[in-house]
Amino acid sequence: MHYKDFDSIPKKVHSFQIQGHYQSFLPISVGLIHHTFLITTDTNTYILQKINHSIFSDVPILMNTIQSITKHLAHNKEYALRIPLIVPTHNGNLFLYDTDAYWRIYTYVGDTISSIPITEDICYKTAKAYASFSYCLSGFEMSHIIPSIPYFHSATKRMEALEKVVQKNAYHRVEKVKKELEILYQLSSLFQKIDNLIKINALPLRIMHNDTKINNILFDTVTNEPIAVVDLDTVMPGYIIYDVGDIIRTSCIDYPEDHTVLKDIRIDTKRIDFIKKGYREGWKNTLSSIEEECIDISGAYMALLMAVRFLTDYIDGNVYYKIHYEEHNLDRARNQLFLCEQMSFINT
Repeated sequence: MHYKDFDSIPKKVHSFQIQGHYQSFLPISVGLIHHTFLITTDTNTYILQKINHSIFSDVPILMNTIQSITKHLAHNKEYALRIPLIVPTHNGNLFLYDTDAYWRIYTYVGDTISSIPITEDICYKTAKAYASFSYCLSGFEMSHIIPSIPYFHSATKRMEALEKVVQKNAYHRVEKVKKELEILYQLSSLFQKIDNLIKINALPLRIMHNDTKINNILFDTVTNEPIAVVDLDTVMPGYIIYDVGDIIRTSCIDYPEDHTVLKDIRIDTKRIDFIKKGYREGWKNTLSSIEEECIDISGAYMALLMAVRFLTDYIDGNVYYKIHYEEHNLDRARNQLFLCEQMSFINT
């Protein structure tokens, strides 16, 4: 992000219907997609984001979907969590388009944290919160959601994208990742199993969050209870294997997805058990028998899917994810391939 964007932030903030007089902004280093800032006025605090338009190409549809979802949850008496609200501009728009960039502001949920030590209890609470989120959207008309990223978790589409960049090999990196590609192809039968269930409509299509990392939950700073589910950009129709699998993938180990000393990675099966318990309870034990069976392989499925995405981005010149060094995505891919292998071994 350019410094000129920093200089113009006060002007952008004043375009929105904020309360109080603007005082300051602070960049927040969270997430791999958007640029996020904490905005302070003399009476309130807000979250400002510069939306990654290269990923979310239709910002009006994105913001209208988020607005519809948050309104639905606000009127659902079973949904007990708080809901960060979109702050409109003075023109009544849900976002600001300024100098070839899109900006938005959310209300700030105070006395919360998103970075929290992972324990069995936190795993249980996280899974239950995400499951409750989707359960309470069961009555939302699915046809009203236009996917912000079509085929986001589709293994078929992700593999097709990988094959395209491999064939193109624009950055001459395929030779370097032959070993990773070989491991990936060996594990890809996992995709086939789920794809076959989807093709015969054996898995119910539901509204999913699709990015269920622990840091997309805000926790009370005192009680560690979940307060809000955030980052709703990828809320779209999908399958429970996506959400519960991503919770398992990101919560069952003590290292981030770019950790390079792979022998350090140990899967905590007790955490997985607590995730399964919380997720089932959040859905009020209404999941189908096939969904229940798929939970067991969901973590491995999502780890492999992320390996495909990271490897695709690396071969394609690192155009999607934020990186801190040239081989960052390759390290992420290696990490997720190893995690998938370990999970597959446990499942068998």
